[in-house]
Amino acid sequence: LAHKFLSKCGIDSKEEILSVGKQVNHVDVLIVTTHHILIIEDKTYTNEHDDQIIRYVKNMRSNDKKFSTDKKIKVCYIKTGDYVDSYHSSDEKVLSNRDCCSLRRRDLLELLQDCHQDKVMDMFYERLILVENEIVNCDPKDIFSWTQVKWFDYLYNELRKAGKTFDIKW
Repeated sequence: LAHKFLSKCGIDSKEEILSVGKQVNHVDVLIVTTHHILIIEDKTYTNEHDDQIIRYVKNMRSNDKKFSTDKKIKVCYIKTGDYVDSYHSSDEKVLSNRDCCSLRRRDLLELLQDCHQDKVMDMFYERLILVENEIVNCDPKDIFSWTQVKWFDYLYNELRKAGKTFDIKW
């Protein structure tokens, strides 16, 4: 599963995972592989604030001798609670957009669908299924019965269809 996850983040799934840590220098999850440092930022019902990912990358490159190596830094932005456009670096000098990826609820559902080896993972998968069902099972003719999650999904998709690319602050 970890190697499939790396692959979704644009890292060769054959790379050896050297370490995994949580809350390392304020980073939610940090994975170090043979050739990469992967910063994972989990934003369930919130958005990035204060250019935190840019700060994390700068910290990794300059202040922390343990991480200021020749490894390539990548960022994975996880959103499971509502839909937002993919994370893109606001500072190309620090992190190019090709070094950023976003995984949303549907991406995680796809990743986890065949992984039933752990009770915690199963519970996480079931939670994502509940949220997804809350969206797809709403009656499109009865908008008064829609949940907040369904409204987020609807508005996000309608704005995308209309070609809107601004960052939505739910």
